[in-house]
Amino acid sequence: MKLTNRDLEVIDFLDLHKVATTSTLEHFIYKSKRVAQRRLKIMADNKYIKRSQDFINADYCYYIEKPKQFRHSLFITEFYREFSKYVDVKYFETQKKIDHIIPDGLIGYLENGIKKVAILEVEISNKGFDYSKYHNFSYKKYFNTFPSVFVVTKHQIKRDSKINFIQIRDINKDLDKIFNQMRISVI
Repeated sequence: MKLTNRDLEVIDFLDLHKVATTSTLEHFIYKSKRVAQRRLKIMADNKYIKRSQDFINADYCYYIEKPKQFRHSLFITEFYREFSKYVDVKYFETQKKIDHIIPDGLIGYLENGIKKVAILEVEISNKGFDYSKYHNFSYKKYFNTFPSVFVVTKHQIKRDSKINFIQIRDINKDLDKIFNQMRISVI
């Protein structure tokens, strides 16, 4: 089997982001579900990548080595895919240390031509989200304004008057709702 340029892009994507579904790789690389399914199966059959599937009707999840925090890593790439449907993402890096924090994702994007920054935190444990690290965050060293902080969690998060924490329980539905509200307020 000869790897195509897009196959190499898949390997680079998985190396960088650890895990991605068929839908995510279709969105970022293949642009066709059927082509994505066919090429990813061939790559997995030839042991360039690995895959697993939770349910018969669910997307396959692809990876080079299965991450220890599989669900956590999957939520990060799922958020990245859905977020990029609403805005022009110019930069997305996982586990990027900024000041004393290491968020799950740092996102640079354009929204209506305006440069913005957001931080992603995925909290799936029962220990709760650590707000204190953001209260001591010296953001002015890095950004003009405090970035929005998207927190993907099923647990209730506290409201904060200083920091814009945006809770995401269901990535697809909640992002759609957030961006539709933003469009209405701009019009």
